[in-house]
Amino acid sequence: MAKTVPSTTMIQEHLKSLGLTKYESLVYIALLQVDGATATEIHEISGVPRASVYPVLDKLSKKQLVNVTTTSPKRFAATPPDEPSTALLRASLRTPRR
Repeated sequence: MAKTVPSTTMIQEHLKSLGLTKYESLVYIALLQVDGATATEIHEISGVPRASVYPVLDKLSKKQLVNVTTTSPKRFAATPPDEPSTALLRASLRTPRR
């Protein structure tokens, strides 16, 4: 029996339910598709406006969802999905919802 692959929309909705914004979700999903990427490559893959990519990557890095290299240009990689789920759940328990 073939496995069904969740659609990007389903994954995005799940990530949003864990507290990520639309752009954060799109960037994280884009990074899951590659081994590492520059901000320009992330913009091209995700469709997130180029001017928004760096602020989004900064937020994802603070949430421990993205690893950043010190190379030039910087390259970004997604933290494996099992690790972010734990970090996001811990963060959502600490952050009161309005």
